[in-house]
Amino acid sequence: MEKNVMLLLSDEEYFAAPGLNYSSIKNFAISAKHYKWALDNPQAPSAAQEWGSAVHCAILRPDLYETLYYECDEKIDRRTKEGKAIVEAAGDRQIVPTLIRTTIVPEVQKLVDFSRMVREVSIFWDDCKTKLDAYDAETGTIYDIKTTTESTPDGFCKAFQKLKYYLQAAHYTAAVRATGAPVTAFRILTVENKPPYDVAVYTVDPLYVRYGEQELQKLLAGIRECEFNDEWQGIARNGLMIPLPNYLNVFENSVSIVNF
Repeated sequence: MEKNVMLLLSDEEYFAAPGLNYSSIKNFAISAKHYKWALDNPQAPSAAQEWGSAVHCAILRPDLYETLYYECDEKIDRRTKEGKAIVEAAGDRQIVPTLIRTTIVPEVQKLVDFSRMVREVSIFWDDCKTKLDAYDAETGTIYDIKTTTESTPDGFCKAFQKLKYYLQAAHYTAAVRATGAPVTAFRILTVENKPPYDVAVYTVDPLYVRYGEQELQKLLAGIRECEFNDEWQGIARNGLMIPLPNYLNVFENSVSIVNF
């Protein structure tokens, strides 16, 4: 696969090509054992992931949306005549509610104009790969779309940390820079997957991206070492401790710490 350029590839072509992507690196952040298991045991997409894919397609590739998805707002009982007729009409297309196109997409369009951006391009560099949602060449801004249960600053910022999206920001930034293109900002468009299906745009603090870059380099070095030695250590070890969170530490400066 050609490296250090933006390529238009199908999902099948992209996933078949070798390379370390964000998902695999995130698994290694748990342990080498988790990384290796996930690599050897690919899983079918969950319902939440399928919903996310439909939202991505409606926003980024409206030209393909009707080819891949069939809209239906009725509750489908596949045992009934009506349900079987809907399934037959859908064919190979995934059945989705109309609101993705009629409610979510118009709200997104009020905030971001993706039509003028480079969308869903794949980049391969070093031993890594990624597939960007969108890149605004005029401003040097990377956009990523996330479906989430909560778009509020408090809720999504917690998810950003817990799900290690800072690693993704660093990974995507490295990908774009490998092509010689500038990166001035990394933004995330959040789309709630439940009513009222609110949307928001967050700009990731550049310091958070730099932190992600440092963590990313450590993880990549770890993956390469494990591959070289063919050793995949899990998290299981003796001596692990569950610390008292700072917000519960009512005993600070009031009692002595004792061994038990």
